[in-house]
Amino acid sequence: LKHQPNDSFFIWPGAGIQLRSTLYVYCNSLKNQGSGAFGFAASGNDLLAEIKLPEMKVTAYRQLPDFDGINFGTGFVQDTHNNWVYVYGQKYIASKVECDLYVARFYADNPLTKWQFFNGHTWANEVKNAIIIAKQTGVSGTFHISRVKNKICLLSSQLSINCDSGTEIYGATAADFSGPFTERKKIYAIDDRLNGHTPFF
Repeated sequence: LKHQPNDSFFIWPGAGIQLRSTLYVYCNSLKNQGSGAFGFAASGNDLLAEIKLPEMKVTAYRQLPDFDGINFGTGFVQDTHNNWVYVYGQKYIASKVECDLYVARFYADNPLTKWQFFNGHTWANEVKNAIIIAKQTGVSGTFHISRVKNKICLLSSQLSINCDSGTEIYGATAADFSGPFTERKKIYAIDDRLNGHTPFF
C-alpha cells in the first residue's frame, strides 16, 4: 500500500474488513522524521484503502477525519444482525506506558458515512465525546481486537522495545461491542532464547 510517489511518506497498514467485494484497510499515514527505529511521525489524517476483490486492486484511498490522536486500526468487527461495523482504536500514552481503547461504528453498507463514537451511554457524532472502554498499563501500543464466537477479544503484549524486554502476551474479553472488558490474563510468553537473551518482538 503506497499512496504517493514521494518515498518520505508511507503507510503502516492496520486492521481491515471485507464488505461484499471490497476490502477496507485502515492506513496510518506516516512520514520519515528523525532517525533510528522510531524515526517516523504522523503525516496528516489517516486513510481508508479500498481494495477490489478478488483482483486485490487498490481503487481508492479515502481520507478519514481527524480522530483526535486515536488510531482506529486496532480491529473491525461486523454485527450482521444490525448491519453495523464496530471499529476499535487505541491511543498510546507513552509517559504512562498506557494503552487506551475506544470504539466507533459505521454502517456496513457505506463505511464512508460519518462514524459514531461510544460515549459511555450512547453513540455520539463527535470523536471528542468518545470514552475509554479499556485501559492497560505496561504494554506496547499493540492492542488488537477480534470476535471469537460470542466474545469480543482484546489481545495485547508486554512492553517490548528491544531485546531482553517483555515477553508476555495477554488476553481480555467482553460480551458486548462496547465492553466492559475483563482484566487481562497472561495467555502466553515468548519462549525464544539466543545465548540466554530474549528477542525484541
